[in-house]
Amino acid sequence: MKKKLSIISSVLLLGLMTACGQTEGEGQSEVTTGPCENTLVPIEVDFSFEPEHPESGQSIQFTAHVTHEGFAVEDAEDVKIEIWEHANPDYHHKVETENEGNGVYTLEWPFQEEGVYYAYYHVTACSMHRMEKEMIVVGDVDVEAITAQPDTVTTKMEGFHEHEDGDDHQHNH
Repeated sequence: MKKKLSIISSVLLLGLMTACGQTEGEGQSEVTTGPCENTLVPIEVDFSFEPEHPESGQSIQFTAHVTHEGFAVEDAEDVKIEIWEHANPDYHHKVETENEGNGVYTLEWPFQEEGVYYAYYHVTACSMHRMEKEMIVVGDVDVEAITAQPDTVTTKMEGFHEHEDGDDHQHNH
């Protein structure tokens, strides 16, 4: 029994000495993975906007932070934000975001009038598509009364028009 214990102790001590004697990087396989390598794991999108409670005439900064397995996706195939006003088919836009680097994509959008609006992010990255809708309440409006009306815009999602650079974002209702 003592001989067995002595052998085990020697092996453990030898292993500890070997590990301590290595300089950083020696003997360690540098397995580095990056985004999009494991297609079984979905992309993640942290979508936010500031300010959370805008007033009419105020711009909102939309931010979509795209990651995959904890890595920033810096080269997403497509990141757009679709914006529309509840039950107003004349106010419907799908806009390309700016790639800020490190997986961050942004869009600044002015809301000229009070109302209930929606922002739907569309992200295609790592050969996957992800989308999610957020409600935005601009100004002091009766959300329940507005949303009691059917939102006819959601049935026309395919009928959007692209928002070209240079448009002034100001639309009359």
